[in-house]
Amino acid sequence: MLKGNNLCLVAFVWAAAVIGSACNCGTRLALNGTTKVTISEPADQQQFANSDTVTFTAHADNAAGLNTLALNVGQVQLKLCGDANTIVPSLDCSATFAANDPAYTSQIGGGKMVLTAIGIASTGLFTSATVTILIGTPAPTVWALNFVQPMPGAGFPPTATVSAPSEMQLAIIGNPPSPIVSVVVVASGSNNVQIQIASYTSVPFQSQITWLTTPGVGYYTLTGTATAKTGETQSATVLITVNSPSCTKDTMCLQGTRCCVDDGQCHPIVSENADCDCAHPCPTDEGCFPGTCGKAPQQCRPGCYPGSQSKKPDTCAPINGVQAYCEPLPLSQVTTQNKGGACAPGDGCDVVAQNCPDALLSPGQAAGPNNPVVPYSCEPVAMNGNIEATVCFPAGTWPPQGNNTGNKCLGETDTCGSDTAGCVKGYECVYEQGNEAAGPACSQQCAHPVSLGFSCPSSGAGGCPSGQFCDGLLGNGNVAFTTGVCATLASIGCR
Repeated sequence: MLKGNNLCLVAFVWAAAVIGSACNCGTRLALNGTTKVTISEPADQQQFANSDTVTFTAHADNAAGLNTLALNVGQVQLKLCGDANTIVPSLDCSATFAANDPAYTSQIGGGKMVLTAIGIASTGLFTSATVTILIGTPAPTVWALNFVQPMPGAGFPPTATVSAPSEMQLAIIGNPPSPIVSVVVVASGSNNVQIQIASYTSVPFQSQITWLTTPGVGYYTLTGTATAKTGETQSATVLITVNSPSCTKDTMCLQGTRCCVDDGQCHPIVSENADCDCAHPCPTDEGCFPGTCGKAPQQCRPGCYPGSQSKKPDTCAPINGVQAYCEPLPLSQVTTQNKGGACAPGDGCDVVAQNCPDALLSPGQAAGPNNPVVPYSCEPVAMNGNIEATVCFPAGTWPPQGNNTGNKCLGETDTCGSDTAGCVKGYECVYEQGNEAAGPACSQQCAHPVSLGFSCPSSGAGGCPSGQFCDGLLGNGNVAFTTGVCATLASIGCR
């Protein structure tokens, strides 16, 4: 129940002016719960400039028989809606006024204006709703404390390492009422234990973080509090991550990060297909895999079983519309989740047409004497789910470059039997089945290998020279490719 002389006085003034009834504060509750007055605009505490036009709208659900709905600005009636002799199911009333209208500015107290919607019945019973609006330019914040470094909202929480503290800088914004005498920074961890980590007494409050008490690995909220000479304070917060001084494995890192052994730091995990390196690690069920023949950039690819002579590899989905294949990962990237491999992008080239363009021997490096442009040969690399993937590899060394690591691509030896003698474009370095002791030799690639049954294959099968046939190659898991290399009939006892 609302009480007080002011309420009765408002009702009396309005009732006397409108319907000549007296305030009946004692019977006001009889109207509550059956009739409700609401103000839909403006919102309570809404700010308006002096030049704004204010729209004042109210509604009454009329279950108790209201006749009129009035809109008051302070003690001044702005508008009256309804008919004192008519009862309607509901009442709506709307009006506008200028915030700097002299008729209403007298209702302003300290920049505040009270708006009241009053519904009245012919019996003198009434109900009301009130909001307060603010007129004029809001008072500016006199001063504030901000973190400059680390900066809030800059993606993943900035990292501070206990053994090599991060730089921290705070700035005073605006004009404090008196000189700043101190800035104290406190770290609050997940266990809600607060640790004072820094205390500055001179502008610009910039220093290396000196851990007064060493916090453990985890997430912390840094709260800086600046205190003025007269006692006023302002605060600012920022989230940081404290890593182990030096990690050697992922289990030493926080969730969502992995250890980079190159720098001994934990770094945030990036998503699938994102560019990756040691400082931008992939999820544990993926691998950081370069493009064909080491082409940059490296990207996170789904993990897969690379296969062996006893098990077929997993089938990889196409990458950029080209069939991918499962390639073994370096030992440093192998996890239980990625099964030791990752899906590598193929080139979709044709081993018969040999449509690979000439390119640098090492695509990720600048051209030079040890990195010339060489022919590339299209070769089969894997069988995944009966789908053959093909990739463009350097066709040997051209000219020979000695024992140059650039001659190797994705772990393959691109030369035939040594690092200085390779096969030309369209040929592949293979061992002849049943004659492995003779060593590898360059054999011409061909299409549609024949099946070796109980009869000798036709000479020239698969587009091979006369006297040879297209002998099939085996991919991961001993699955036959749809391409092969030309072999002599004599090698299997056929003439």
